[in-house]
Amino acid sequence: MTGALFELASLWHPVGAVQPFHKVLVATDFSRGASAALDEALAVRQVIGCSVEVLHVFEAPIAYGELGMAPPDLVDRLAHAADRQLSLVVTEAKRQAKALGTDDATITGEVVPGFAMEAIVDFAARGRFDLVVVGKQGRSALAELLIGSVAERVLRSAPCPVLTVPAATRPRGRRDGSR
Repeated sequence: MTGALFELASLWHPVGAVQPFHKVLVATDFSRGASAALDEALAVRQVIGCSVEVLHVFEAPIAYGELGMAPPDLVDRLAHAADRQLSLVVTEAKRQAKALGTDDATITGEVVPGFAMEAIVDFAARGRFDLVVVGKQGRSALAELLIGSVAERVLRSAPCPVLTVPAATRPRGRRDGSR
């Protein structure tokens, strides 16, 4: 077990009791950083047997070119595309779990509308998640200062511990290290 994974699996609550992770929420925007976050969540799941829910926040476009409001059919098409993409991500995560000989029934996914940070924090609170895992894109320090990041804002506002995972955590491939 790696040092960081061991530390995460045995995270101590401030009063000295081990804080169990039964429900882990992974936020995804389908980026490399989000993929690395899901890999880490699946590694935690393999060690401690928690459930994993993958969440994608669909931010509907407000304006569309010079036309003003985005046409409803465009919003519907984009929402359906997000649902399909999340389904592929969850299917792959379940495939990885089966390949490792673990139950895949506790890996689920959901798409919710809203603004990413607020929706992730709200979903984590309502679902009573024990851990939120988010990918970090690795922007420059100036971009982080000017724009901020969803990961940073979730870290500051979440009702539970947050694990941020850099995009380049490990090469893509199977859990056992083979490709």
